[in-house]
Amino acid sequence: MIGNVLEWYDFGLYGFLAPLIGAHFFPFANPIASLLGAYAGFAIGFAMRPIGGMILGHIGDRLGRRMVLLLSVARMGAATVLIGVLPTYRQIGIWAPILLVAIRLLQGLSVGGEFTGSVSYLIETAPRNRRGFAGSFANIGSEGGYILSSALAAGTVVLLERHAAAPWIWRLPFLAGGVLAVLAWVFRRQLTRSGYEPDHSQAAHRELPLMQAFSESPRAMALLMLFTWGYGVLNYLTLVFLPTFASKFGGIGAGAALTVNSALQLAAVALIPLSGWITDRSCAVVSCCSRCSRSWP
Repeated sequence: MIGNVLEWYDFGLYGFLAPLIGAHFFPFANPIASLLGAYAGFAIGFAMRPIGGMILGHIGDRLGRRMVLLLSVARMGAATVLIGVLPTYRQIGIWAPILLVAIRLLQGLSVGGEFTGSVSYLIETAPRNRRGFAGSFANIGSEGGYILSSALAAGTVVLLERHAAAPWIWRLPFLAGGVLAVLAWVFRRQLTRSGYEPDHSQAAHRELPLMQAFSESPRAMALLMLFTWGYGVLNYLTLVFLPTFASKFGGIGAGAALTVNSALQLAAVALIPLSGWITDRSCAVVSCCSRCSRSWP
């Protein structure tokens, strides 16, 4: 959970503070253009997530999940701290947005491997009748990261409104990501190697795991991709974009919009483990019905 809190705290923080990031790194005369520049950096991070999932997922299949989980938090923590100390456009010119985009690429790569690795680890180490509930803790962690980043972003906006003479305040939430990274690293070093164990035989290395998944289960892979794409669009539209839209075009203060967003995400956290528990119960019912139907004359 602490690893997912870190990953989504860092990833979400950029989205919640996009207006400030746009002003410091994409200082166009039109504030909307600055905001679009910041969101372009956000989108670039998304473009790297499937690649990160493929690369780090492959490493997890070959070397084990623990290695991936350690790599992802180390990279994400380093990338977030770098944003916190990165010079702005006013200080180094065009290099500021270029370096910011490079850091966003690193963040997207890390998040892409983090969620797949953590969910796989949780499900593979859980009892068969508790996999849905166990896997839900990855989502609890990611939602917790959103809540933390939304709350700190709201506090940052309020502080900047009251202390306009201290423009460096926006850097503090990014630097705090380094503390989360250290905590995540300490906890994850204690992970056991139970659950899935990679097959080191030569035969297992003849085909890439991703290619094997598509060749053996193409329909399931296609359905999973469609589901995750739709889920991702709805998730970021409501949790990340709408607070900024409300403050820029809806006449709602930025601090108030982020505060409301944090409260609604707290309500969502309560639904995540319940949904995981329901999947365990529904799978048990389906399995029981399947056994009964096979015994019918």
